Amino acid sequence: MRYTKHFAMIALAAALLAGCAADEQLGTPDVPETVAEAQPTAQTQPALTPEQQLIKQNLDAAAQLLVAALNKPMVQRELHQLDYEKIRTDRLGFEQLLRSPAKDGQFRSLATELGRSLNAGAKGSDNLADYLIEQGCELYMPYPLEWYPADAPITVAGHPIDNVEQGIGYVVDKTTGTLRTVLVNDEYADKNPVAIIMQPQGVREGRPIMDREELMPDPDWGGGGGGGSSSSSASSYTATVVNRSHVQDASGKRYKVKLGEVFCSMKTNLFEGDIELRMEAVPLGTNDAIALIEMDIPKAYVKSAYNGWSHSNGGWFDKKKCDLFLNWSPDIVAVGVLAYEYDPEKSWSGSIGLGVTVKGTGGNISYSRNTSNEKLGYSGDLFGKVIWGRSDFIDLNANPTAIDETRNGWRVWTIGSNLKFTIKWCWY
Repeated sequence: MRYTKHFAMIALAAALLAGCAADEQLGTPDVPETVAEAQPTAQTQPALTPEQQLIKQNLDAAAQLLVAALNKPMVQRELHQLDYEKIRTDRLGFEQLLRSPAKDGQFRSLATELGRSLNAGAKGSDNLADYLIEQGCELYMPYPLEWYPADAPITVAGHPIDNVEQGIGYVVDKTTGTLRTVLVNDEYADKNPVAIIMQPQGVREGRPIMDREELMPDPDWGGGGGGGSSSSSASSYTATVVNRSHVQDASGKRYKVKLGEVFCSMKTNLFEGDIELRMEAVPLGTNDAIALIEMDIPKAYVKSAYNGWSHSNGGWFDKKKCDLFLNWSPDIVAVGVLAYEYDPEKSWSGSIGLGVTVKGTGGNISYSRNTSNEKLGYSGDLFGKVIWGRSDFIDLNANPTAIDETRNGWRVWTIGSNLKFTIKWCWY
């Protein structure tokens, strides 16, 4: 089923906008662009496929139709709750809104107005609401409404698909009451609340590769900082193993480690969505498998971290449930960690060798493991890499020095210049 007739529906938006103007006097957005100037910057990129072009067109059509609905006072009151700090999400699926009990709950007015606007003028099966649901589309508020003045009108944009930096958006002009076309990017969103109609971040596959600021790999394994046991020049690492007699819980719970709060200050573009943090951890001293830690950091936290704002917990994000290592037992004498922002569309991807030899003895344990031929692969933007020795890590994490940064009683660790985090060690 294909939906290509929605552009004829846009004329109906004028009537909806008139109703919106009757409900509320919207402020004039702080934008310098004229309609003619509101065009994304041309980029060198592969042409969109027919399916991508159809998605792009329908997202744009939905954005135009939904401006009036999202600017109604009762809907705006509900959208103030769409804040990760409040309800642990910054987006709502159209299926959730239009085909679930949510219509009778927290976002009842939003669901009612979205359905009314999207179905206006629909004929037969040619229904834009059905299309958005079938594509798994979401209403995404990258930055919460509380960041803006109470009377600021919401600009609505469809995800441009082929441009992560900027796209076309629509806002009601207070003076004329008409739909105004504006160029939307992250700088625009600094002053104007923006709602984006988009596919889920993990579903947007097959898009053209976009240029982004790339954090190149460190020249050596020890460049990640974080104190303790990393070295910027050593080709080998020697650690002392805690004697196995210290193991008091056969289930391994004595050595459970969790990733705590994360502070990511990477500069991003408006249409990139969340930072998809990935950390690959290599246990050194054993043949245990490499662990992959995944955490998606909401955009509002990253924006606050980059700008040094107090919004969104000052940029410190806590997923609450995220294990770094299920069991950092005594025979895992050290851990090498590679951290990166996952991006399957990056034009560059590769792998980094550990380049270290781990050897030593402790208690009744002896070990020797050459890791120089092991590789860590990744696709995306590299934050950096670091090695932690177990005994040094335990000591510093529990007893930070006077010069160490701490947060909520835990030492702050760093990898690269854009990533800081705490690690919660349980019952060591």
